[in-house]
Amino acid sequence: MAKKTHTQGSCFETVAQSLRTFGYPSATAQMIKDTWDAMESGKEGHDLPHGIIGMFAESQLNEVRKEIRAMSP
Repeated sequence: MAKKTHTQGSCFETVAQSLRTFGYPSATAQMIKDTWDAMESGKEGHDLPHGIIGMFAESQLNEVRKEIRAMSP
């Protein structure tokens, strides 16, 4: 079986889906990408976009930050 190739976009959608399941139905992959971009520019915590969604996304993204950086968009 071929190994599935992940992209940054698919990771952002996975995080968004996780947050929707957790009770934040408005979470989108674009919101996660916005959070990622802010994190990569040096922002963290309350300085991130999208309030609590951004803070929860930060936590999940930090767990795989190195791997996401290595992926294609």
